[in-house]
Amino acid sequence: MWAFSLTTFYGILKEIFDDKVQGQHFSYKDIACNVAGSLMMYILWK
Repeated sequence: MWAFSLTTFYGILKEIFDDKVQGQHFSYKDIACNVAGSLMMYILWK
């Protein structure tokens, strides 16, 4: 569970960072894909 939380938190922080850097943008779709991938690995691993 900690790995799922850590990877999800990292994905959200990266999107916030991307919002602050010129030339990159914040994406809700990217966050959703990060969460879906983390959740899929959590389910497969368990």
